[in-house]
Amino acid sequence: MFAHVLPLTAAHGETWQAWRAELETDFEDIVAIANTAKDEESMSADTGMNEILVVATKKAQRPRAWAPCRITTVALEHPPLTLEQGYAVARAIAAIPAQSLQGSFAHGGYVRTETPRPGFPWLAVGNASTELSLIATSLSNAKYYDPLNLTEVDLTLRMVALSKLAPTGPTHHLIGHPEGKEPIGAFEWKPLPVRGPLPTHVSMWAADGKRQRTTILRPTHRGTPVRHEKVKELNKQRSRWFFSRNLDQASQALSVAHTRDLAHGGRAWNALQVTDAAVGKAVALFYNSIFGAIVRHAYGQNTQDRRAAMQIRAIQGIPCPDFTADSDAARRALDIAEREFDRLAALELEPFGFCFRDANRHQIDLAAAEMLGLDPNDAGIRDLLARYRLLFAREPNVNGRKRAILAALAEHE
Repeated sequence: MFAHVLPLTAAHGETWQAWRAELETDFEDIVAIANTAKDEESMSADTGMNEILVVATKKAQRPRAWAPCRITTVALEHPPLTLEQGYAVARAIAAIPAQSLQGSFAHGGYVRTETPRPGFPWLAVGNASTELSLIATSLSNAKYYDPLNLTEVDLTLRMVALSKLAPTGPTHHLIGHPEGKEPIGAFEWKPLPVRGPLPTHVSMWAADGKRQRTTILRPTHRGTPVRHEKVKELNKQRSRWFFSRNLDQASQALSVAHTRDLAHGGRAWNALQVTDAAVGKAVALFYNSIFGAIVRHAYGQNTQDRRAAMQIRAIQGIPCPDFTADSDAARRALDIAEREFDRLAALELEPFGFCFRDANRHQIDLAAAEMLGLDPNDAGIRDLLARYRLLFAREPNVNGRKRAILAALAEHE
């Protein structure tokens, strides 16, 4: 038997991919158990970290090659605090019928998903809602899942790694350091004033949840070159499109941002090397919609709230609709993004945790739905989007258990 308490990133992180693939090859009956109660109720030491307990049985014979396997993900409402409680939880999990794909039991909920390829992130782990787990898994496989009718429907675009559309980089370690900090990289960065002309070297360095509420943003910092030999190469990698590494969805409103002027990335924003502006617009609308938010959340669950940042290599592998495909569906999606982007990019958004009530984000959701081949005027699709938003906002990792969001959810429902 294998039974270890591990950080939550073991289920999602790119650096854990080889470990997941090896476990999937050599073991069966893999169960990943997560605690979705209060952060301080840890399954091991009082580390303040989000953790999972992984239990599996070694196969009698080592297979010649990896094959798809089933992962049973269990979301506990509370971790067992005594040995007797642990036995009770274990017996309840063992009693889950083999043919049951999702459901609830006395201690929480469970869902079973199949791994599509070696080491693929275990998207269901960390979600309190089994419905949201199935939605995230379906979206990553170019389908949308209807939790009311228990049906899956193909989207018109296949999903590919974001790096196929927009390679990421460079890292902030190469770009530079803030004023007064340890000197690394090519630039020293100082905050820009809110108004005024932009200097030659600017960067989307920092996250500011209070100001960064529209998709089109001003850079946050100005830079002074300190390693001139590196500056020329870094200038070739400036961009107008940036992916947020910040996972504090109770305060952040954007996954992708756009700047009118070329800028460097930074510690909070990683530059997307998009060469086609239409593709950049489509990518921005998708990830700022509820569809992209669910996919990003599944791939970037944080281990520790105060260190809530997505790994840069993980950004490269996050699923994205293939807006560069040579197909009518892709061309339609780009036309929709071109038509809608300027209007939607100017709208001020609430943090993702308030997505259920944010009328401006709802407009982005409808545009993204149309880009994916869904009818935004269909009442069933609108109801589906509303369901997605509620499930997403209820997640503890999304709302951060902030009173303002929980109170607004209670009033909304």
